[in-house]
Amino acid sequence: MTPHSLAFYVDVITTGTLLGVGPADSPGRVTKVLGSDFAENTFGDRSMSRDYGLAEFYWDRACAGHPWSGHHFTLQVHRLA
Repeated sequence: MTPHSLAFYVDVITTGTLLGVGPADSPGRVTKVLGSDFAENTFGDRSMSRDYGLAEFYWDRACAGHPWSGHHFTLQVHRLA
């Protein structure tokens, strides 16, 4: 891990955000900041995750048609260059 990647990881830990995007942000907000290059997984119509490579964000909702509610993201530290 380089000093730059370590500083990046420490920033995520101390702020609870990734480039200003937090776990409660909507899928649209996350995509606006991180871009549209992601792999999306849905688990029925109530859970969804998006893998942006370095980070994975997770949402759920009460039922189809309701807005997504973010609940957490993970930072894949082993993927840091």
